[in-house]
Amino acid sequence: MVGACSPAVLRSSVVLMFVVGCGTAAIDVEGETPEILAPLPTRAEVVRDEPPPVRGADGELLESDVRVAGLVLPRGLEEVSHIGGTRVYRSAQPMPLVLRYFGTRLLTGNVERGVGGRATYRDAVPSGVDTRAAIHMDVTISTSSGTATRVEIMEIPPVPESPPTLEEINARVEAHIAEGD
Repeated sequence: MVGACSPAVLRSSVVLMFVVGCGTAAIDVEGETPEILAPLPTRAEVVRDEPPPVRGADGELLESDVRVAGLVLPRGLEEVSHIGGTRVYRSAQPMPLVLRYFGTRLLTGNVERGVGGRATYRDAVPSGVDTRAAIHMDVTISTSSGTATRVEIMEIPPVPESPPTLEEINARVEAHIAEGD
């Protein structure tokens, strides 16, 4: 049979035609003008978005845009957890600096001092708010893992305007006990 070829020769021919066809298409660029790329910026020209400063010119913490129950938090706090009315934050700032920040912004007559400089502002309200309408809170500032500072803010629920009756309390207790069975 004239003109017949083996499958191996046929495959080789197809591969060769494909390679040659691709090669000529890649080389045939006459008449096209290359794009001129802008030079890469130098290190001095690179502009990075710097985070806002955490401290002011006097070295004290600056206020952020974050508020919890009327209390303006300082910059540099990172929320670690939020469960119910309790929020926990971490800061890279030293604890004395964080204590000074909150000490000037919380009104309370009950500050408990603990081990390692820990402080809890009990039943505190943010300064500058109406104390009758403010949400009361316990704010604890302590050290956390080395030089980090931990801030815990626990909102205290307001006392209900009309407290439950003794019968309602007993019914709730009995319902709670029944759920445990």
